Amino acid sequence: MQASEKLYKAVEEAVKAAAVVLGLPEAGEAARAGRWEARIFFSAVRKLAGALGEEFRLAFAEGWFLHVKGFHEARLTLEDVADRVPYIERGLRKVSELVARGGS
Repeated sequence: MQASEKLYKAVEEAVKAAAVVLGLPEAGEAARAGRWEARIFFSAVRKLAGALGEEFRLAFAEGWFLHVKGFHEARLTLEDVADRVPYIERGLRKVSELVARGGS
């Protein structure tokens, strides 16, 4: 389902942007590797959840759920996807605010 993957991609790009803005070592490691390997990515998610709080952690969890169950397994209804949108929006808002502040 395209909606699932688009929502997940928004969360994924938010993780990468926040890692860069905060100067996380994972951002540099990904740049040196030329890609965001899973180990690097999930390490950044853990650190960002600590910095941005529960809303971000929940947004990532919901985005990951959509990626796995909605995109790879195609097991979700439109309602299943729509129910997760508010959580993802709140988490993305936290990242947007962080980026607007320049990480401070």
